[in-house]
Amino acid sequence: VTALQCYGMALKLKLTPGSGNTTKVLNFKLANGWNELGKFYIILTQKYCSKSNLWRTFEAARDSIIVAVDLFQKSEDVCNAIACLCNLNHLYRNMCMISTQQENNNAELFFPLFIQAIGVLEEARSMQVTQGKPKRDSNILTWARRVDMELAMTHLAYGSQLKFNCRKLLQSNEVDASKYCHQQAVSNLHTAITLYERYMDILPATRKQVAAVHYHLGSHYTWLKSISPNLRAALLQTSPTSEPSFKKVVSLAERHLRLALDNFLPGSPEHEACSKEYACFVNSKRSN
Repeated sequence: VTALQCYGMALKLKLTPGSGNTTKVLNFKLANGWNELGKFYIILTQKYCSKSNLWRTFEAARDSIIVAVDLFQKSEDVCNAIACLCNLNHLYRNMCMISTQQENNNAELFFPLFIQAIGVLEEARSMQVTQGKPKRDSNILTWARRVDMELAMTHLAYGSQLKFNCRKLLQSNEVDASKYCHQQAVSNLHTAITLYERYMDILPATRKQVAAVHYHLGSHYTWLKSISPNLRAALLQTSPTSEPSFKKVVSLAERHLRLALDNFLPGSPEHEACSKEYACFVNSKRSN
């Protein structure tokens, strides 16, 4: 904090005609300091922060990183401004995951954080288009890829939370809210697949993420298959006696579980868990 104060004082002293380069350098140093402070607060929210101080620490992290984004833009450093927006997305996403675990009965109260997380990454995408293409990062991935990977991860996390909330709401007979969660869960999970599949050929690690998304979709459609025809019809907006809609649910469940199996590494814990669920699905299909 003392370093930030010193850079801030220096910036005020240098705001005179002809000091453009010095101002740019000072903005960069200030931005870097604010970003590091924000990252420190992010670590606190994840590991060391008490429940009573969680939101205060979240706000300190958020506010620090937002200042950093603005200052990096003023110093014409698009690459680091985008990196800060990725950090901000990380903060929003993790905060929502932490909050939903702590307040499981009111998880939907924190879903707007996922919307904000997606929003800052869309801002990062826009920044790439309007302010030029930044350089590659230290992992030899373009920033466009990094933003897409962060965006895919956020859609996956949001979709999986919506999926679980859909079941909880239906158990409470909140059919309309459950239907909305179902629609949004499927939409977010499909968006995640689309983003991940773009990079499967050049980033082999994304295959596991693709498998995870298919697994979430497969288990969701398996659950839809198991509920009463009336409730399934309400969620899918079809007739309770609609045989084609039931067959479609069964087909989608099988397709996504099969794709998950094909993409998980054989012998991995994920592959074993998916294999068991797929076997249960096949057995239940035969019994029907």
